[in-house]
Amino acid sequence: MGKCFFVQKALSGASEKDWGNSKMISIAICDDEAVFAEALHALVDAGMKEILYGENSMDERELSYEITVFTNPLMMIDALKTKRFDLAFLDLLMNKESGFGVAQEIRRMRLNTEIAIVTSYGEARNDAFQYRPIGYVDKPATIEEVTRLLRLYIDFYSDCKRYIYVGRASEERRIAVNDVTYIEVRGRSIKIEMSIEGRKDEINTTGTISEYEEKLKSSGFVRCYRSILVNPHHIKAYNVVRKEFSMSTGTRLPVSRSYAVQAVTAYNRAKNGDGRL
Repeated sequence: MGKCFFVQKALSGASEKDWGNSKMISIAICDDEAVFAEALHALVDAGMKEILYGENSMDERELSYEITVFTNPLMMIDALKTKRFDLAFLDLLMNKESGFGVAQEIRRMRLNTEIAIVTSYGEARNDAFQYRPIGYVDKPATIEEVTRLLRLYIDFYSDCKRYIYVGRASEERRIAVNDVTYIEVRGRSIKIEMSIEGRKDEINTTGTISEYEEKLKSSGFVRCYRSILVNPHHIKAYNVVRKEFSMSTGTRLPVSRSYAVQAVTAYNRAKNGDGRL
């Protein structure tokens, strides 16, 4: 038969009575093995708590979330007719109806639901590519994988943007993290380049590259050069011969030998499903 259960969680920076004024993220989990479904539910819950209340919390945004767990994929397909989900964790291989069927229904109905694939089979990942997943989670999942994917969704796919504040108090400017293409040390100042609705912009401010690296590492930023911190989600191409990145703004950034492995790895992860613009 399968079952479905629903849990609603408190939000960051507000009390329960304020839920109506916050952004609600609706998350679905679909796995016909109840043990795995409940384990993934616990990880998603823990991951959201870490994002909202942990050391690198997103307390500048008022968020709440709800989790609905399905152990019967047909029940989830039926729920899609009346219920909106922002993010769905789908096990690919189930007995009665595969995760492929649920993913196909989400795309057929043209729902604004992002898909995260849960599988222990590498070959299945290739088959799932046509459904445009934002990422993959191994089965059994880990808290690190789940939290990374949740943070990716919130930062790059939801309308709950994460912000940083730069400049002095009297001239402080709020910048959406996913608009930042790269950050570079220029003499005694910091240059921040952004892509805002396809238009290149930049701002000069104070601070150190290490401070920004610590602040933005949870959003995937890595160094590609000693003085440059890059957002891999804005990298359009990597030129192996020239050792440089081409950015979404048209800017080219050098990639040094010291940082090449981590920078190119981050770029490939962003390109291959762990994030896309």
